[in-house]
Amino acid sequence: MFIFKNALISITRNKGRNILIGIIILVIACASTITLAINNTASDLISSYKSAYDKELTISFDRRNLARVT
Repeated sequence: MFIFKNALISITRNKGRNILIGIIILVIACASTITLAINNTASDLISSYKSAYDKELTISFDRRNLARVT
């Protein structure tokens, strides 16, 4: 009980510091949430574009036409 009593006194004594720490933690939590949302959205868009435009192209050289030109 002594530890909890001292912790409560420390919290009420340093209000300004605790408010700043709370604001910093809130900003970090919001930034993390936004980053994860952007990452998930980008992954979904990439997978949808890959499935919609899944084409495989090759370029080949026709040597028979080359013999006729020269």
